[in-house]
Amino acid sequence: MRDILLKVAGNDKLEIKAIGEPIESDVSVPPAELRTALAKVLAVRSPGVVAIPYMEAGATDGLYYRSAGIPTLGVGGLFMSQGVDYNIHGNNERLPVAQFDDGLDHFYLLIKALAGGE
Repeated sequence: MRDILLKVAGNDKLEIKAIGEPIESDVSVPPAELRTALAKVLAVRSPGVVAIPYMEAGATDGLYYRSAGIPTLGVGGLFMSQGVDYNIHGNNERLPVAQFDDGLDHFYLLIKALAGGE
């Protein structure tokens, strides 16, 4: 990554140093039960939408759990339409009430499906 950053910067006098040592952790593969439950919930709530893995910007404590051998995953449940005025993790954090309620419904159905309550 350092070499890529130096190349992109285009300045051979630039110096890039890592601060601290990176902490390695294994990848957490979503278990089949979670993938199946999530697919069922999405089929009901948002037909045609599929779940795809992605890496969240920022950080969580998941790194430390994975490093300790505890698989750690996150599942999103907030769906925003283009043009919706929201801001997450800022001084003016806000979310429309309808999206908040939809997120609650999403997680209720997901937890119910994971618990075997269809």
